[in-house]
Amino acid sequence: MAYREFVGVYNAEGSLLGEIRYVVGKLTGTRSCALCDISHVLAAEKESFTAFKENFPAPFFNRHLDELEAGQLELAKDRAPCILGLDDDGWQVVLTRQHLEQCDKSVKKFRELMYSLLT
Repeated sequence: MAYREFVGVYNAEGSLLGEIRYVVGKLTGTRSCALCDISHVLAAEKESFTAFKENFPAPFFNRHLDELEAGQLELAKDRAPCILGLDDDGWQVVLTRQHLEQCDKSVKKFRELMYSLLT
């Protein structure tokens, strides 16, 4: 396996204020996050997404922008939402916002994309 760990980066900050800003932006149409749409229904993580994370053969973590390590943030800050993968060369963007949008909120489509990274 080329990648040994993955981080799904939300286009939001995890603080209370960050979450409020995201919700207001979502309601007004000024903010979006395709990864949020895949992984959550309202404020709750979809059971199918939780199952994906628990069964995926490599560690997969969800992180908000303010929860990333410095190197991860440098990669993701202008690209979020995205998926980062860790390989022997360090962290890389392995799925872009466009990839996530093509999943059309579907955990199944997302899971298929993620498994394609393992081959």
